[in-house]
Amino acid sequence: MMESKQKMTAAEWKEQQFIPWKQAVNRYLDEKQRGADSLRRHAPQLKHIIALLLEHRGEEAVQLWNDLELQPYLESVEINRKTGSITLKAAGQDVQIFQVGDFLRDLQQMLQS
Repeated sequence: MMESKQKMTAAEWKEQQFIPWKQAVNRYLDEKQRGADSLRRHAPQLKHIIALLLEHRGEEAVQLWNDLELQPYLESVEINRKTGSITLKAAGQDVQIFQVGDFLRDLQQMLQS
């Protein structure tokens, strides 16, 4: 037995699909902008955090990051000088590994945007 598909009017499609999608996109863009604004506002502290990481003072760097209420909430950060990588562990997320140069470049771009 084949199910018949209900055809949706343009008004129904707009109300049921387009408007919720557009609202979700706007929420995402607003959240992204708030995050970038927060990073710019805390640029001096971010430079200090990077300095702490380069001095292998990851626990202090994580504490300062979390005190600033930046996202994501961090559990740990480590720099591996041999591989040139930075490992981030955020609460409730998988471990993320970046190349230090790429990480710093991306951070710089966020601060300038």
